[in-house]
Amino acid sequence: MNPSNLADNKRLKKKCPFWIRLLRLSLMAVTLTGWLRFWGAIQNKAFLSELGLAPSLQWYLILSGILWGVMLIPGLWALYLRQRWSKPATWLGISFFLFTYWFERLFLWDWTQNARNWLFMFALCLLWLGLNGLVFYLPNCRVYLNLDGDYVMKGN
Repeated sequence: MNPSNLADNKRLKKKCPFWIRLLRLSLMAVTLTGWLRFWGAIQNKAFLSELGLAPSLQWYLILSGILWGVMLIPGLWALYLRQRWSKPATWLGISFFLFTYWFERLFLWDWTQNARNWLFMFALCLLWLGLNGLVFYLPNCRVYLNLDGDYVMKGN
């Protein structure tokens, strides 16, 4: 057996680090939020019209729900399959979500609602970005995802 196969076998048998599992869970939660937004906007179209929401904003809810649901799936899939492209996929998906979320919050929300929990959401967004950065910085996560090539951490 050549050393490359041995290193790959040890890497494949390694248990998924906690931080990667936490990042996957957060990506799943936000993806689910997007699909629920999409479904809710379709199911409650009449109710949204009764509330006086413009048809263009109803379509915005549908489109943003689809995009939130779709844009995070590649990063989630790449983390699950332990692909090297997981880093750009998760950064792209998270950046897209955060940009659209804050754009919506600043420009589309009613100002009375916008002022409520902005600090909490800002802190949560920073924590999410930090979690994503941590996953791609920690050596055990990098080995698990094989980001630096085929090698095994010393002591394992």
